[in-house]
Amino acid sequence: MSKITLTNDFHGTEVTLRPRDGRLNKRQVRQAKRALCGRAGCTCSNDAGQRGPQETHLDFRSDGTALVC
Repeated sequence: MSKITLTNDFHGTEVTLRPRDGRLNKRQVRQAKRALCGRAGCTCSNDAGQRGPQETHLDFRSDGTALVC
């Protein structure tokens, strides 16, 4: 898997990330959240800042990482 693009249709933002071994590490999940919804206290999205229809599904883990499905 080369790159994935995540979007937030509430804020009209997107971010492109490169998963490694089918997963996003904690830093990448935080990076996505900041890029897609960096507003403190905003509840528009999930752990990675995604909102709306996505081409890629993420399965979030308790350690802060996400599996790309």
